[in-house]
Amino acid sequence: MLLPDDRRPRDLLLSPSRFCPYSLGDWIGACQRTNIPHLPAMHVTDFEPHDILRHDEAGPHQLRLDAAYDAVRRAARPGWMLRWDCCASADLKFSMGEGRKPGGDTLHTLPIDSRILQLAWDYPRVVVPVWRRPWIGEEMHFLDGYPVEYRAFVRNGELIGISSYYPQRPLPRNDEHMAAIRKHVATLLDELESPFEWPAAHGEAMSIRTALPTLEGKEPAAGTPHPDGVHFTADFAATTLGMLFLEGGPPHFMGAHPCCFQPGRIRGVALEAR
Repeated sequence: MLLPDDRRPRDLLLSPSRFCPYSLGDWIGACQRTNIPHLPAMHVTDFEPHDILRHDEAGPHQLRLDAAYDAVRRAARPGWMLRWDCCASADLKFSMGEGRKPGGDTLHTLPIDSRILQLAWDYPRVVVPVWRRPWIGEEMHFLDGYPVEYRAFVRNGELIGISSYYPQRPLPRNDEHMAAIRKHVATLLDELESPFEWPAAHGEAMSIRTALPTLEGKEPAAGTPHPDGVHFTADFAATTLGMLFLEGGPPHFMGAHPCCFQPGRIRGVALEAR
């Protein structure tokens, strides 16, 4: 028998108390409050992580999946893309990584693929929203077939690195772009309050890394992420509309790709693969 829709309190579903770096909705809200130029998003529907992870099993959750996918199909529009709260589709990620313009189906469908299956395990909330966003391919600046995009890395409330998003091609330095990214990140650091909402395993790992040296009468190593610290990555795009915030995510030590930096060695500016 299908469980009722109100089996969880609505305020738990829709009114989280802490900022979650995995949630596009939380990032959009932060940009709206601070007037950071950003790519907007419209809420479409919600999926449940356990339903996504059990999508290939029979059961009453299939009715919830059917209802959510009906909303996804109705939301498809030319010139718009669909994405999960915590990631875009694997097909879209692959197309952009190959320097190819995504086909219409890639933008308008949202399969349960390897990316969402991996992230659904760690997603810390009880529903995964789906968003519709305008596709700004014509407004993007391109070089050698790749968009001019950047990733900023923040650890313990400090901007520690800025990288070209695509290590596939070198990107010349643009000081105006660097200044705009630093300005937007500084605004986000003034806005975001810790502690953040992390997946349980990541929160516990940070607590252990800071607690163990303390128990031995030592100070944690310099740069050790504090469990109540502000840590994230933020992605930006150079466009005809200026430098736009695209999305944010967890820090590198929680799985975010280092882009042009060497893994674990993020400091300064990297505009080609190291």
